[in-house]
Amino acid sequence: FISGKNFLSGDLTYYGIYNNVQDVTTATKVQINGVVVGSVISIEPEPQNVRNIKLGFTVNKEIMLPSDVIAELRSSSPIGGKMIELIFDKMCSGTNCAENGSILEARTIGLLGSLVNPNELEPHIKSLNAVIDSTLGQLGDPNSKDALDISIHKLSETMQNFSSLTAKMNNLMSRS
Repeated sequence: FISGKNFLSGDLTYYGIYNNVQDVTTATKVQINGVVVGSVISIEPEPQNVRNIKLGFTVNKEIMLPSDVIAELRSSSPIGGKMIELIFDKMCSGTNCAENGSILEARTIGLLGSLVNPNELEPHIKSLNAVIDSTLGQLGDPNSKDALDISIHKLSETMQNFSSLTAKMNNLMSRS
């Protein structure tokens, strides 16, 4: 083992290009659905554009990655650390496999995206939006006895009076 890589294992090596690899180290885990299948073995700036960082990582030789696999760099926990999650539907067979040494499609997922699946959030966001829309639509109701509604209604009346007063002042000033 050297820097998290077992050179006698025969694991396959792949690469991903990322623009921010903060908290990534050699030996950072590579996973598929939470199962560790490899680790990061190299971190190097791209010579043509040093804002891009090329991560090299190994994957167990038994795992046959399809050529359309996505290597997502994501937070491994809320308190820090990173991991690479390999996203694909099924292992390849034959000609649709990613070749050893190839550069895979890479993307970075932020902390919130790492912790919560957007599909799980969508119903909650829709429900919250409905409550907010309903609440905002009723604010300032002149028939309400709620203190906030009364205050908003009075503020609206004050602004209308101020607008009327400004128009009258402008009219007076234009005549003089």
